[in-house]
Amino acid sequence: METEKILQELGAKCDIRFICLSINPDWGEDKLRPLYRITLTTKKGIYSYFYWGSIREGNLRQMSEEMYARKKYKCEYSDLSYEEKHTVKLEFTKELKNLVVTPYAVVADLQKYDIGTFEDFCLEFGYDTDSRRALQCYLDVQAQYSELCKIFSEDELERLREIN
Repeated sequence: METEKILQELGAKCDIRFICLSINPDWGEDKLRPLYRITLTTKKGIYSYFYWGSIREGNLRQMSEEMYARKKYKCEYSDLSYEEKHTVKLEFTKELKNLVVTPYAVVADLQKYDIGTFEDFCLEFGYDTDSRRALQCYLDVQAQYSELCKIFSEDELERLREIN
């Protein structure tokens, strides 16, 4: 709730839209993750970007309540009593809700500081300076910070830094 309060105080809005389940081609994975479109809006402008959710959320989004019950309780959904089915429904819904991307997760993950040089970035985050993947990551992070600087003042960024 603190995140929403800070965003409101800054006159900022955070729109989180689920797009689809997909495999992130940049991460070398083979698991489906939820892909979101995040849009931050302030009086100075709009910054919109893609955000990847967790593999666990991706797995749950592919399940039905029946599949969830089979996996968690090692039995067929049809074998459960009415009360047990109700419990499965509540647990499944709660677990999925707890995994869905929130404004807190989005703002906490933003690059709210200048990251300095490529060498500084590699040293800080454990990347090899000869890596093309590290360079692309650095450029992406640098671009995100630059976009945030367009829509937030330094004082506003300082306020956002409290969310981590």
